[in-house]
Amino acid sequence: MCGPALAVASLVMTGMGAIQQFQAANAQAEYAEAVQRNNDIMADRAKKDAIKRGKREETLRRMQIKQDVGTARSKLAGGGFDVNTGSALTRQSDITAMGGVEALTIRNNAQREAYGIGVDNYRERAATRSQVAASKNRATSSLISGASSVASGAYNYFG
Repeated sequence: MCGPALAVASLVMTGMGAIQQFQAANAQAEYAEAVQRNNDIMADRAKKDAIKRGKREETLRRMQIKQDVGTARSKLAGGGFDVNTGSALTRQSDITAMGGVEALTIRNNAQREAYGIGVDNYRERAATRSQVAASKNRATSSLISGASSVASGAYNYFG
């Protein structure tokens, strides 16, 4: 009498184990997807912040350029130079040109930083997709394996 009951209990436990493995693997996949959604949000914020900081730094550099030109003009004028001609004008143009290059470099660096953040997030997303697929495959595999064990056990005992 105990034989059939133990066999059925064993089959039920095998089936329940397979279901629990399936649920755990699905939960792991859902968690990984939720974490990646948060990572996407944080990466988007970081990209926007990099661009915003770059614009602010570029603006500050351009303001500094104007101050540097003004300082150069007053020094040159104080030295008796005509600030609108010759080497005095060349000096002001050089300050403006070099400062402009620096401002553009600041902007470019900010854009590169934002791009790098996006690339890193893309890589993380690809890894997460792979992890989710593996979790779902494990879940399906555990169900199939559990069903196979239950069917085999039932066949062997009752068959």
